Amino acid sequence: MLALEAVEKSVQAPLVVPNDVDDMNFGPDAIIRTSQPQGIRRVGLELPTGAFTEQQILSNEMRLGSRYPEGRSGTLDASIITGQGVQALLGSFDTQVKAAQQIFAQAFERVISLAFEMDEKLFPGKKSSSGIHNGAPYLLEYDPAVDIAGDYSVQARYGLMSGLDPSRALIFSLQALQAGLVSKDFIMRELPWSMNVAAEQERIEVEKLREILANSIASSAQALPQMIATGQGNAPDLITKFADIIKMRQQGKQIEDAVKEVFPKPEPQPTPGTPQVPAGVVAPGAPTPTEVPTQGPAPEGAPPAGSPPGGSPDIAGILARLTGG
Repeated sequence: MLALEAVEKSVQAPLVVPNDVDDMNFGPDAIIRTSQPQGIRRVGLELPTGAFTEQQILSNEMRLGSRYPEGRSGTLDASIITGQGVQALLGSFDTQVKAAQQIFAQAFERVISLAFEMDEKLFPGKKSSSGIHNGAPYLLEYDPAVDIAGDYSVQARYGLMSGLDPSRALIFSLQALQAGLVSKDFIMRELPWSMNVAAEQERIEVEKLREILANSIASSAQALPQMIATGQGNAPDLITKFADIIKMRQQGKQIEDAVKEVFPKPEPQPTPGTPQVPAGVVAPGAPTPTEVPTQGPAPEGAPPAGSPPGGSPDIAGILARLTGG
């Protein structure tokens, strides 16, 4: 504060002018008319060098008291391997925050352990506890005599990103995820804000699937000119269906609902040569639900397996048995 005051006084010091100056202007580009210009100056204010030395001493004491790493100031350039690597590591780690988190963790462990012991000895009986964990509400029912049972040990930790500022914590977590050291679920649970991890993962998967579905529709639309050029008959129908999907999206429908409505599930087509039998009616010659077909080689001259009733094979069966001879 004294140094700032000294600078302020030196800037705002009064002007000293010769006796022949009758009119004096102030401000930028001001003109002072005098026959002795060498006599115009501000009143000098000598700053002792000890003031700057005192500032340096105070700065060092503050750095040591707060456990601020010297490498973050760029004055350290020596290490076993490379000085720049140590500087990068020290610059990304706040020892003051880390030390505070360790002290808080020890205090939390003692307080919660004492709370467990008091809950078991002073407040017996079944009870419930509710709260929010990872963005999702929960309800826990427990009996201290059964669930605690004399075990008051507690472990408190600040997670993977303790001691790091948000930007470096995000970079560190992404690097650990890329190296395969942790999973995405672990990273999401270690983030410095609360979220419902299960619901968020579900939303991410739904977004990816919707993007894949939208890309599939876009690819089909890009293939329409080729379909029209080759004379495929369903191209106009596809154009109409794509237009219907766009209208449904404008009305607020999700893309999966619009696609399901525009492209209904096709009806199962009967196999050629198979007689249509109403539901609940057993076809002639077919085994009843209580009958079990006999196993064994087919008699000589019998139609091949899969032939329609009556013993006459269909065209597909005849073509399937043709050989090169």
